[in-house]
Amino acid sequence: MNAKEKASEMVEKYLNTIIHFPFIDTEDGNCIGTGYMTHNSAVRCAITSVEEIINHCSQVEPYLGVDFWNDVKSELQSF
Repeated sequence: MNAKEKASEMVEKYLNTIIHFPFIDTEDGNCIGTGYMTHNSAVRCAITSVEEIINHCSQVEPYLGVDFWNDVKSELQSF
């Protein structure tokens, strides 16, 4: 699996996440209610997850997969 495929897979997993509480996901700060996570939120969550993976890899075994995860993060940032 390449970085672009992994980024897409991660976003899809978050998009299928049900939100059971009101949340804000608009630029004007309006509450958009409950339901499924929006694309914006899914991308932000995926980026946060990838940053955690990068931090963990850096602490446990420097450079262990860090290049791949940096590529995934770059792909996510372009969504």
